[in-house]
Amino acid sequence: MACVAVASTTAAAPCAPRARLDGDADAVARVTSALAALGIQVGGDAAGCPVVVAAVENDRSGGIAVAVRDSTNRSEGRVVSDARLAAAWIDSWIHDDFAPELVPPAAAVVPAAPSTTAHVDATPAAAPALIDRVSLDARYQRSFAFDGTGGSGFAGGACVRVGGACIGAEIAFGSLDVPMGVTRSDVSAAATASYALVLGNVVLSPQVALGAGRVDTDACAPPPCDPSTMMCMNAPPCPASVAHQQTYTPRLGAALRASIALFPHVWLEGTAAIVVVPLAHVDPTPGSTDPNGLMPGTLPGEPGALGQLAVGLRVGAP
Repeated sequence: MACVAVASTTAAAPCAPRARLDGDADAVARVTSALAALGIQVGGDAAGCPVVVAAVENDRSGGIAVAVRDSTNRSEGRVVSDARLAAAWIDSWIHDDFAPELVPPAAAVVPAAPSTTAHVDATPAAAPALIDRVSLDARYQRSFAFDGTGGSGFAGGACVRVGGACIGAEIAFGSLDVPMGVTRSDVSAAATASYALVLGNVVLSPQVALGAGRVDTDACAPPPCDPSTMMCMNAPPCPASVAHQQTYTPRLGAALRASIALFPHVWLEGTAAIVVVPLAHVDPTPGSTDPNGLMPGTLPGEPGALGQLAVGLRVGAP
């Protein structure tokens, strides 16, 4: 009789919640840790007990793609934002799958559901990897000023993800097209804030920027010429300056970035932006008049706004 009682007790013991994970090693490790915090065993099989199978992969958007299959071969897939939500969703499937095995009195079952929900909400999310929180980019950009001039240059930046936003900074350097005999360079730095929106395989990120810039403009002295031959020496674009102007102005910018994943955490990115320069010196600066009535060294006005198109690479979060 004792043996029969022991056997009956063993047969009646409920199966422990259990899951088996496959897929990307990094995603599996993060979701396993989150499941362990919920009291869910991962790996191994218990005879006669159902096991929920889940495939987890790092998604291009920075989240986790989860595909779940239970013991009755029901399956479903979705993309969630982090490992904690992936574990909570797998946990809901496990409790559905194990419900027929649990036969305690109804009074014991009723409080169990809210207890599980409260535990999921209170469990701290697994900290995302650094590469999922930090973003670095470098790009080549072409500028089109509203006064008809243009220019080209390079820019780069970095940001840190805070919730759904990415807060950071960027710097840019370029040369602007000006009339013959004049050179102009532009350097700027700005604080940035962007928000990523996932649309299929593309991540669109509206961005705003606030900063300041410096514009250096030089009027160049003509190269020396030989009066006997009327031949002039080949000289750099500006061998000597007869007039120089340097201005500092605030910058306001709005941009839209479109990112497409090339590899995990590596994105090809295109950017369209508008930069407004509220205090730009838009009027020409005249030079001094010489005895012949000429005004050498006249400096053209600076653009008050520019449109920019850029292409580059981003590493980390989109």
